[in-house]
Amino acid sequence: MRDKNSTVLIARDIQLTYKLRAKSIYVDSDGSVAIVMEHFGPKTQIPELTVDYLDALCSKFYYGGYTHQDAIADIMLLNSVLTRGDYGNFYSALESNLRAGNVSVISSPIFQ
Repeated sequence: MRDKNSTVLIARDIQLTYKLRAKSIYVDSDGSVAIVMEHFGPKTQIPELTVDYLDALCSKFYYGGYTHQDAIADIMLLNSVLTRGDYGNFYSALESNLRAGNVSVISSPIFQ
């Protein structure tokens, strides 16, 4: 990875569930995911996220809805965050974080 722990925006204004809307979703070069929420309480559950789902959101956001394989990594490549050789390790780390439920949620008046 070129620039360790660089974050890119992959989606904005996403309805995750009927009552849960994400203002933005960010993915870090180490496969970490951060979601900025409008409203998030202690009993709020985040739906299970997958690599395919996040790639689809990124495709919609950057590629006008066209399916684009490796959309997140390609955006990171364009921003000099990853190299083409980093794709496998990046997606492996992202999948591992999502399976473990390691998603940071930010919900604060400061970020809204």
